[in-house]
Amino acid sequence: ASKMDSSPLEFKMPLEGRHSECRNKQYDLSAMPSVAVVIPYLHEDLGLIEKTIGSLLTNTPPQLLDEIVLVDDGNDESHSFASVLASLDPKVKVHRNKERQGLIKA
Repeated sequence: ASKMDSSPLEFKMPLEGRHSECRNKQYDLSAMPSVAVVIPYLHEDLGLIEKTIGSLLTNTPPQLLDEIVLVDDGNDESHSFASVLASLDPKVKVHRNKERQGLIKA
C-alpha cells in the first residue's frame, strides 16, 4: 500500500524480544488497573505522534487503556495538530495550554 493508503496509526511491530517463557504467559486483565497515558508535546513531528498513538493502541489491551491525553504545550498553529490528533481514535484527547508550561507542569 502506498503512504496515502495507509492509516496514520498503523504500527509495524518490532521483532519479538521477550524470553521464550514470557511469550505465551497469560495475565488476568480484569485484575489489572486501567491507565491514562499523558504525553506532553512541543514542536513534535505529527507522524511521530501518530506512530506513538498507534503503538499504544496496538500494544495495550483495550480494557487497560482508558485514554491517551496529549498535552499541546503552547505550540504555534503549525505544530498544534489538536483537531487531527483528537480525530485519530475515541480514546485520544487533546488538552491545549495557551502558554508554554514546560515538561513538568504540562
